[in-house]
Amino acid sequence: MSADKIIVPNLLEWEIQDEYAEFFPYMFGDHRLVGADFAHEIAEISHENTTKISAKIQDMIDWIFTHQSNIAKEIIAKDYIHLAEKWVTELGEKVEGLDNCYLVYERKEAIPIQLPLSKQVFSNAIEYSSINFIFDKNNQLDTCIIYVTFKPDYFSSHAIEVCLDADYTITVGGL
Repeated sequence: MSADKIIVPNLLEWEIQDEYAEFFPYMFGDHRLVGADFAHEIAEISHENTTKISAKIQDMIDWIFTHQSNIAKEIIAKDYIHLAEKWVTELGEKVEGLDNCYLVYERKEAIPIQLPLSKQVFSNAIEYSSINFIFDKNNQLDTCIIYVTFKPDYFSSHAIEVCLDADYTITVGGL
């Protein structure tokens, strides 16, 4: 559950298409998507406001990576550990001769998973496949959506949707 420090460039340096912008920082050993949705075209936003928006996104990303344990606790509180174990037993391949050990496949590589999963093992497996920021018509942050994945892949390429509001309140959604 670690990532490199992400530096958010000014919004105008992102790849922009109408009211959507994205960039691909390096985190969790790969380039991942960070996106921003606006209620109007980005070309209508002043340079001063793009700087403020970029700073808010930087603050949120810093908070997300500083508070990964809080995010993990909220996911665990929604009983996703047991759901992960269910997916592993149903979709994984039982390892003969080992109790409660299953293989899941990631890019054709077999990864053994020993059940039951501890909270620590589950938390340490958390990664973010993408982070998306949604802004209202006044360019104020409405919601940040984090798509949480796991390594090893407990949920067969599915992600848990975790939302943060502008006050950093965490809400865990579904897969």
